[in-house]
Amino acid sequence: MAELSDCGDKLQTTLRYFKFGLKTVLNCLGNGTVFTRFAALTITENNSFEFTNAMRNIFKSQEHNLAFHSDGYVLVDALDSGTIGRMEQFFLESTEQDFTGCLTSLGLRSPDQKEKIYESLTPVFDDHLSRYVDNYRAIAGTFVSKKSDAGSVVPLHRDWAFVNEAAHTSVGLWIPLCETDANNGALTVLKGSHKLKQNFRGSNIPPRINFSADAAAQYLTLLPMKPGWVLFYDHRLIHGSAANRSGRQRTAASITLVPAEATPLHYLGTKAGVFEFEVDAEFFHHCHLEKATEANGDGRFSYSLKTDGYPSRKIDYTEVSIDEQDLVSLYEPHAISALKNFKNKLKARIPF
Repeated sequence: MAELSDCGDKLQTTLRYFKFGLKTVLNCLGNGTVFTRFAALTITENNSFEFTNAMRNIFKSQEHNLAFHSDGYVLVDALDSGTIGRMEQFFLESTEQDFTGCLTSLGLRSPDQKEKIYESLTPVFDDHLSRYVDNYRAIAGTFVSKKSDAGSVVPLHRDWAFVNEAAHTSVGLWIPLCETDANNGALTVLKGSHKLKQNFRGSNIPPRINFSADAAAQYLTLLPMKPGWVLFYDHRLIHGSAANRSGRQRTAASITLVPAEATPLHYLGTKAGVFEFEVDAEFFHHCHLEKATEANGDGRFSYSLKTDGYPSRKIDYTEVSIDEQDLVSLYEPHAISALKNFKNKLKARIPF
């Protein structure tokens, strides 16, 4: 009994030292809570611990959750050839094929046409893909198609924010309707980039990705896919695709998912500031994309929206840029650490 009591005393002492060390770290961070993608750890006033679920599971499979939180995406072989064939047939019948470069159905003029596309894609999620995620629902659905020409490049970008990302994670589904590879514009991603600086993203808000394609090239991961494969990805993941040079059209479907308990949102940049709107699926049927060469002078896209009747509020908005140093910090943390050590040593030797 004396030995058990001694072990208990040692354990209590160890825990006290652990709490003291952790509390010191928390105080240095300026608050009493450390957040991870899975939980928040808080030390209360009386030095007790509290764990809260800061970010709930996205997938039903824990293996998928771990991969998604680490990399920002998960690949699943989920759809049969019949489903893919029906999706492609609907795209060909419902969308004008006389275009060059890259077409997204957000650019279609007709809200009714966009609604039909959404209604055709939602059952694909409900019937075949909802079983992979933990209580999510589809809020938008589009097609993205590339002709085989030099104008079909999609630059690296983050998708819009569809929820309050401090509390929820929205998910994009990217479903190629043909095999994709480096020759026809397969997706490329910056693995783990969903963990970089967080920002508000929406229509008419500058993307502020301030690094060149050449700077990112060494960090890119190409994701060749076969028909039936589905990419589940965090909307904060930086991704894009090269030009389609295969001689054949390359088309993919895209479905936007939000947690069932989350309010779908859209952020709109205006001259008066950035506004947050509480929206629904119909909102995206009235969202029209146009090339903004006149307004912006640099070929960015701008959007016209129907916002009447949607609750809104002006948010505190500060531009957040992601630059080349952020990429180095993500992929080469040892290089950043070595640079800081060098600077510190230099400062110690050179009086200012």
